[in-house]
Amino acid sequence: MAGKQPINQLYILRFLGAIVVVAHHYGRHLFVGNGMLFELINNAGFILSFFFALSGYVIGYNYFEPQRFSRNRFLVRRMARLVPLYLLAFVATLVSGMILENAYPRGLSIIVQALCMHAWFPSMVLEINYPSWSVSVEFFFYFLFPILVVLLRKRSFTWFMGFGLLLWLASSIQHLLFEKFIYDPNAQWTSELILYFPLWHINSFVAGMAGAEIFKRIRTSEIPRFIPPLIGILAAGSIVWITGTDNIIRPHIHNGLLSPLIIIMLVAFSLDRSVLGKLMASKPMVFLGNLTFAIYILQHAVYLWTVKLLGVEAFNRTDFTIYMFALLVVSTAIYKLYEAPVRDCIVQKGDRRLKNS
Repeated sequence: MAGKQPINQLYILRFLGAIVVVAHHYGRHLFVGNGMLFELINNAGFILSFFFALSGYVIGYNYFEPQRFSRNRFLVRRMARLVPLYLLAFVATLVSGMILENAYPRGLSIIVQALCMHAWFPSMVLEINYPSWSVSVEFFFYFLFPILVVLLRKRSFTWFMGFGLLLWLASSIQHLLFEKFIYDPNAQWTSELILYFPLWHINSFVAGMAGAEIFKRIRTSEIPRFIPPLIGILAAGSIVWITGTDNIIRPHIHNGLLSPLIIIMLVAFSLDRSVLGKLMASKPMVFLGNLTFAIYILQHAVYLWTVKLLGVEAFNRTDFTIYMFALLVVSTAIYKLYEAPVRDCIVQKGDRRLKNS
């Protein structure tokens, strides 16, 4: 169960994903004319599907052992990782908006976001700390996972893979149909329903779980060392090409369409024992990966204060550099002084209570 050897090669991928998302939110206008780089940043919404797939992959790797699975231990660990920093960022963003922008959200919006349920309400999903919609989806996955363990524990590996494939196909068709028949450019709630509603992202999470099962069954010693990094680079390059060029796939990638490529990339880099893999798994890369949640969830609060202190309405390149530096400094401090200590404290107390119960 939890306590397995971490797959350190994946930390840096999470960090890079968060940086691209931040650039998408606050700096994409600075990359106009930079070709594929601009297109990648401009279409970075798909990275949330990557985060959901990565979550399913990591959780599946660590916890999908049905005979030993403890729902209470799982929930304690996942809530300890999510809730303390989520609530801190929620309060920080809410108060910052009130002070700096004279923004006073609806009471119901405050309640549903405080409860991390706002992704279920299309008209409120992007209010207050708008990047946190994906955390609301993640919160749903944490409560869904024990149910999936029960449903899948007696199924074969082949059945599991088929289930994941059918779910991906059904979700992809559903997304295309919603785009064609439900989306209304004059009604914002339709795009918020199509893009952010938690149920539409289950396919990415389950794909990640399936990828973890594939990884568990591969013997690294039987694979030539150059194969995993080659496949990982090709998969990552394919993702960049699809998002960075004009093609028929790109307009539809937000809700998990790229999950098969993402899983190939994750499994390949997980198996990588080459120089590249060692670099990806190095301590500095792991440390940057550990900052990802703080970077992502605090990005809007830090942005509000940065534009206020700089006295600007939109960033130029120097302003954006200052903002990114400030975000990294704040995220590092929060991780070291709050996120990690509080998480470890909750996990330790939870383990003691579960042991004594």
